[in-house]
Amino acid sequence: MHWELLLQQPSFELRRSGRFLVADLKQPHQILSTSVRHGGQVEYVRHLLNHQSCEGAAHHDRHRAMTEAGLDVYHDRVCAEVALPPGRTAVMGTAASMNYVAVAKEVDEELTVTAAVTAGVEG
Repeated sequence: MHWELLLQQPSFELRRSGRFLVADLKQPHQILSTSVRHGGQVEYVRHLLNHQSCEGAAHHDRHRAMTEAGLDVYHDRVCAEVALPPGRTAVMGTAASMNYVAVAKEVDEELTVTAAVTAGVEG
């Protein structure tokens, strides 16, 4: 799998490959996510993985593939595809393409906030 480095910061690196977008955290962070396995607020997660898990509409076969064995199994499968440890990876999914990710950064005194945003699916 070939990864494109989108952003390199002292505390994380943001990379993309195909339908996957990963933020690799270089130090502990307080994470607030909607991940099925590591959702809520946690501090042990070291990888944030967003991926295009389906198409925007009527993707019934993909929905079955994601849910038949359970979402925990799906979490493990997605992590295996990108060689990340399931126990330290927050996985999120969307119908939006990772090719259209927008990265924005704002700084206020000692606080820096970086957002990697995907959007634009209709249907």
